[in-house]
Amino acid sequence: MAAENSVKLEPTPFHFPRICLSLQDDEHDTGLPTMLVDKDERLWLSHRSISDCLHQELGVERLNRIHQHLWWAGRPAAARPLHRQRMLGREIVPTQRADFHLLWADQRIFVKPLPRYLLDPTFWEKHICPDPALHALACGLLVSYTWLIRHDTDLTLAKETHLVDARLDWPTWRRFVENLAEEVDLNGTAMINSRYAYGELRIKRLNQIYRFAKPGGLRDIVSGYASGYDSYTGFYRDNFGWIVTLFGFGSILLSALQVGNGLVELESHEKFRRLSFILTLLALLAPFAIGAVLLLLFTCLFVYHLAQTVRYHRKKGAAAGELEREH
Repeated sequence: MAAENSVKLEPTPFHFPRICLSLQDDEHDTGLPTMLVDKDERLWLSHRSISDCLHQELGVERLNRIHQHLWWAGRPAAARPLHRQRMLGREIVPTQRADFHLLWADQRIFVKPLPRYLLDPTFWEKHICPDPALHALACGLLVSYTWLIRHDTDLTLAKETHLVDARLDWPTWRRFVENLAEEVDLNGTAMINSRYAYGELRIKRLNQIYRFAKPGGLRDIVSGYASGYDSYTGFYRDNFGWIVTLFGFGSILLSALQVGNGLVELESHEKFRRLSFILTLLALLAPFAIGAVLLLLFTCLFVYHLAQTVRYHRKKGAAAGELEREH
């Protein structure tokens, strides 16, 4: 009993009654997933370990690992509300991965739906408050929703994109945010995970950080934070589109040199003729050099993905054999 009393409980960030979502009517109506996938890719029922489930649902370790470099991917400021995201022409894409929450690429921004259990003080007291790290993650996600839903139109958009429970109304949300602001400093980072010191983060910049600033291995160098490619065509299009621009510039330059060589004033100009010779030679060699590099890169990527596939199948086979021996 003394050991239990020595455990420091974090405060519940709000004391507003359950948000009229009938959570008290059904213990399974919490928003928790049905299944967990562990590091060995085995499936487990989430209720077997709610703590592990919450850490998996709310964890942002991959972003925390590169926190000192996040300035390159975004500003340390609140994310724009949902109606502004639509004004920017962005598609709001729900994702259940917390480490993709408020990440954007092209015309899409990923947003993690607000779990119903984060609106239940009883759930907080039982499962979240005893774990300081989990408490900071949950508070951070709540704070991020005060950024996203600032007007009643934002709440309407959140319901349309299935980010919040359809039963949540605007007066209730206003009271909830006011209550939250009494317990959590919405302008500080003392009670929230450090990831939420930043709002929107650009996926392409996160890929650059993972590949060049702090790679954790070959996988990070190849895939970055989130490659998002399902074919080599997309990879080459996004990463080597500059080659087309380079060739266009080279064509203009060679055309200018050709015109210059036809001018009487430049025919006897030795330095110009030497420059023309060097640039022409480079223009002839560049396509072969670039082609060789692309071929080498394609070969390396193919071998890497083949090795990863073989390794995955061996790992799954070993896990299946171990499971059979256990039974």
